[in-house]
Amino acid sequence: MRVLGELSVDGVDIRAGLDRKARMLLRLLATARGRPVTAEALADALWSEKPPSRPADQVAVLASRVRRLLGRDAVPRTDHGYRLDGVPVDLDELAEVVAETERRLAAGETAVATARVALALVRGPLPPPETDADWALADHAAAQRLVARARGAATAALLASGSWPEALELATADLADDPYDESAVRALMRAEVAAGRPARALQAFADLRATLADELGADPDPDTVALHAAVLRGDVAATVRTAARPVLVGRTSQLDHLDHLVGRIGEGQVRIARVTGEAGIGKTTLLRAWSQARAEAGDTVLTGSCGPLDRSVPLDVVLAAIEEHLRRSGDPAALLGEEAAVLRPGSPLAPDPVLGPATLYAAVTTVLARIAGRRGVVLVIDDAHLAGPALGDWLRFAVRRPLPLLVVAATRPAEGGPLPATDEIGLGPLDLASTGQLVGAERAAELHARSGGHPLFLSELAGSAGDELPATLVAAVTERCDQLGEAAALVRSAAVLGGVLDVDLLASVLRLPALEVLARAESAAERGLLVDRAGRYAFRHELVREALASGTPQARVSTLHREAARVLAARADADPVAVAEHARLGGDTALAASALRQAADRASARFDHATAAALLEESLALRPAPATLLARARVRIRLADYAAAEADALDADGAGSSEVAAWAAYFDRRFEDAVRHADDGHRTASEDAERARCLMAGGRIRHARGDLAEAQNRLQAATELATGADRLTASAWLGVLLAHRSRPAEALALLRPATRPGVGVDHTSAALHALLFTGHAHAIAGEPAHALEVFARYTAEVERRQVPRFGGRGTNFGGWVLRNVGATAQALDAHQAALAVANGTAELTVAVHEDLAEDRLLAGDPEAAAAELAAARDALRGDLVFGWRLELKLRLLEARRLLLTGHAEEALAAATTLRAEAERLGVPRYSSVAAIVEHQARAAMSEPVDLDQAARDLAAVEESVRLEAWWWAGELGTALREPRFLRRAEELAAALAHASGPYGDGLRAEADRRLAVWSVSAR
Repeated sequence: MRVLGELSVDGVDIRAGLDRKARMLLRLLATARGRPVTAEALADALWSEKPPSRPADQVAVLASRVRRLLGRDAVPRTDHGYRLDGVPVDLDELAEVVAETERRLAAGETAVATARVALALVRGPLPPPETDADWALADHAAAQRLVARARGAATAALLASGSWPEALELATADLADDPYDESAVRALMRAEVAAGRPARALQAFADLRATLADELGADPDPDTVALHAAVLRGDVAATVRTAARPVLVGRTSQLDHLDHLVGRIGEGQVRIARVTGEAGIGKTTLLRAWSQARAEAGDTVLTGSCGPLDRSVPLDVVLAAIEEHLRRSGDPAALLGEEAAVLRPGSPLAPDPVLGPATLYAAVTTVLARIAGRRGVVLVIDDAHLAGPALGDWLRFAVRRPLPLLVVAATRPAEGGPLPATDEIGLGPLDLASTGQLVGAERAAELHARSGGHPLFLSELAGSAGDELPATLVAAVTERCDQLGEAAALVRSAAVLGGVLDVDLLASVLRLPALEVLARAESAAERGLLVDRAGRYAFRHELVREALASGTPQARVSTLHREAARVLAARADADPVAVAEHARLGGDTALAASALRQAADRASARFDHATAAALLEESLALRPAPATLLARARVRIRLADYAAAEADALDADGAGSSEVAAWAAYFDRRFEDAVRHADDGHRTASEDAERARCLMAGGRIRHARGDLAEAQNRLQAATELATGADRLTASAWLGVLLAHRSRPAEALALLRPATRPGVGVDHTSAALHALLFTGHAHAIAGEPAHALEVFARYTAEVERRQVPRFGGRGTNFGGWVLRNVGATAQALDAHQAALAVANGTAELTVAVHEDLAEDRLLAGDPEAAAAELAAARDALRGDLVFGWRLELKLRLLEARRLLLTGHAEEALAAATTLRAEAERLGVPRYSSVAAIVEHQARAAMSEPVDLDQAARDLAAVEESVRLEAWWWAGELGTALREPRFLRRAEELAAALAHASGPYGDGLRAEADRRLAVWSVSAR
């Protein structure tokens, strides 16, 4: 029974079997730790001031319910009351483990293994008792003191073993809970000294002294003061126990090759050395010995090892290596930077196909670059063939970047995905001379002949106790295991469950005390079957584990896996991939399917959507479920399989299905279907959150297809209804719409929250749109310097988040701004750069060709403009996002081209049609300039023009697109031969130049040039 964290009993669903009062009784008896509690005391704790009419009888009823669930002897009633019996409680086991840890520490023995067991038992805080009964509060306080003892003993043991990063984490967490805990302060001070940061140790003392003085009027106790003085004198020596370097013989050439590669890190180019060799040939030993030597020489070395399940855990080996380095760094937050949003993600809230694996790859590469600094960094990955394709994909991404990184990856031949290696290092069998160095000259010839120079088999043969040497590695390992006595069964069970022993898991599965499991593991380590790695026991090699597991009967294997899955599933921090694998091998398909869905969520949160899809396929094959279908629909959207995603969402037929189907159809550019799905979801939604998301989807899709009025209604409703992150996203979409409707002040207020630094990667689409249209809003408000600054920020953010679908948009918008402030050559360069990265994206392709057409119109080249407009028209097909806006601009440019070529009557007709359509949509940015073209066309046809109306229309241009207003005023004044419009053009140009920052002087010069031309033409 576990009371630390959520109340649970291994193998029993107590929530299904016991009501709240019965669970409360169970917890009270568990924290009493075997002491009988009277019925009166229990009733007082259970019902306080409102007891039932016959409390003792009610206590008996609750006890009876517990017995039915846990066994008839679980809660015996004695003369002294009720007590818990025959059910081991984690508090009792924790007390034994803590006592053993303290004993080992006092005796000067290594205590890190027992410390880790203690920490595993302390899974979570002890929930406060739901009563004010004094005896229950006293039991709770005693349990809390035990937990504090456990954490303190574990901290001391970790420090003594040299594991100061973990000790520092514990001490820091303890201080967060209790800032007056001086034992935690002392542990933190020692850990900081061990890290080589004595100044931080002194600061910790200063902080404690200030806290005690200010809040308690007290001083630190003498032990803390003495430690402070010792740190000042430099007398505190860190107890750092360096792991013994593995024995390495016969690998001189390989070591020299790796050392040579380290010398090339300074070239600033990623190099990837692949170390290959068959299983057991010594790759792990080589990597460990070399890594330790490089670290001792002062190199920054990150290490990680892949396991059998890592194919389902994208890039976790690299992330784990980075995490371990961050724990040892002085400023992990600075090393992580904004990439923390990617490397420590939450769950995606909505389908967003712009986020691919490159988002993760860029974040990993950026953090490694910070870690590398100028000196470089070495990343060592053992068993890289187990990592799955994500590792190779990331390496191919990284080699294209200037990064001082050496990756050393050990793989088996012809296993795993391809790696873009720059260097190959092969390992073969040891020769006779090297064998002699390992086992002695007397046995070298015989053992070399039997083992073939295979290092692992060689070591097993050397440790064989019999006169006759085993013929195979399996026989050698089995023989050694059989010599362990009662520990043999534990080792064989552990071999079935995995390569690293989880003492708490084995204790639960085998129904053994944790200390007994630990003792048997230590016995196996003494015989060489297991190795102690900083208090964690593991099999020496995967082949050793496989050899021991191979002889276990299948029924026993299934039972062990089933029990392991059940125990792990109850842990809040359990790896869902491990739960799923154990459950599948144990035959529990329901648990396996559920865990696979959790694993898929994690893979998707890390942007490995291909892995997520594969996991969901496995889950559905085991047990179909609507939630799994909906999860697969979201993943399929990210994989651009929109039709299949829509089908999955509709088959799920539940909460959220219509919204996901709407997004699938939207990204598939089928706006009518998308709107229908969103509206269906809104009508059938049973909760506000779902209703808000459907409104948001419906509003966004209507905006995309040009139904702006209804889009605004829905987005406003979604903003009012949504909460949290959903509200931020809805506000961003509403801000984009208002920017399109030339309401920059309102748009900026709505967009601002989504443009702040630190907006989660899950909201990338909304955040990037918010940035892009923040720049757009500044531009139409006549603030070009601000607009260009935001567009540059947008482009940098697209690169940082690695979402190429958004590439080029900020650059192209920037070209529009540059052209309007007189930087024509730079504008043209920007448009060409945007076209180069359009990659067939229709919306961007159309926009660039339209801007290039406008450039040609301003240059007086209508034929070239016509060619660009034809290219734009050819790409403007089907449902495009904001295709209506692109169509309006195309019509405007065509009207201007007609006017330039002397076809005034056709220009007038085109402009009139454009103005009517823009007014219908509610887009003054195009209705106002269309009116100006109408006046120009009438003047060209020698028809009368209402100058007052022209002035009002020019004022509308100034309101809706102030960036362009100066030259629209100049062209209008020229066409109408009206000096007041030319004067207004001069005023508008001067104001715009003032807001153009470094482009102000260029705009003034361009405005002067064009005003001179306009003045001559207007005479």
